[in-house]
Amino acid sequence: MQALDEVTAINSRAFDAAAGDGRNELTGRLPRAVAGLLVAAVLAALGLRPRLAEFR
Repeated sequence: MQALDEVTAINSRAFDAAAGDGRNELTGRLPRAVAGLLVAAVLAALGLRPRLAEFR
């Protein structure tokens, strides 16, 4: 039982460290990703506007 507790503790520490590293890696990328999505949405709307005008 003690061995299982030790393995669980080791894995828990490794998971917590990996989750923290992943969160730190994504923190800087999130604003750029949101900005990219907004730019893509605006460009798509501008590109579709002339096509949708043909149906009026």
